[in-house]
Amino acid sequence: MHRPLVITEDHALLDDLVRIAAAAGAQLDVAHVPA
Repeated sequence: MHRPLVITEDHALLDDLVRIAAAAGAQLDVAHVPA
């Protein structure tokens, strides 16, 4: 099963997206931007 990929430097946005995905029963792949 494929999961949506999220790439962002905005931690607040990432938290919101993970929370919304979990409420919908979905899982996300998260890619972190190298520092």
